[in-house]
Amino acid sequence: AALARALEAQRSIDLRRGLTHAGPHRDDLELTLDGRELRTFGSAGQQRTAAIALRVLEQETLRQERDNAPLLLLDDPFAELDARRSARILELFAGEGAGQTILAVPRESDIPPSLTRLARWRVEHGALTPWIRAGAA
Repeated sequence: AALARALEAQRSIDLRRGLTHAGPHRDDLELTLDGRELRTFGSAGQQRTAAIALRVLEQETLRQERDNAPLLLLDDPFAELDARRSARILELFAGEGAGQTILAVPRESDIPPSLTRLARWRVEHGALTPWIRAGAA
C-alpha cells in the first residue's frame, strides 16, 4: 500500500523524466550468509546464486499475485558457478511450474542434452534458429 501511494504521488514526475523514483530498484538490499555480508565476504558463485534466487523468487511472487508467471531472462547465469551448483539451478528451471525462462548461455555444453524439457535455440550470424525442441530426445 505504501509503495502504491509513493508511485502514485510521483507518477507525473516519473513519466516526464522517464524513470521511476520509488520501488524496490531503489532499495539497498543487504544479503548475509552466516551473519556476514554477501557482497563483501561471499564468493562470486555465492553472489551469483543469490542473485538468481532473488530473480526466481520475484518471478514466483508475481506468478502468485497475478496468476500468471512473467518471463524470466537470465544472461550467462552459470558464470562463476561450479558444475554441481549449475546443475541444481538448471533442475529448478526445468522443473514443473518453473514458468517461462530464457537462459542465454555462451556454450552449448552449459545445458546438458539430458534436460529434455528445455527447448534450445541458437543465435548464429544474428539469426535465431530452433536447435532442439522441448521434449525431444
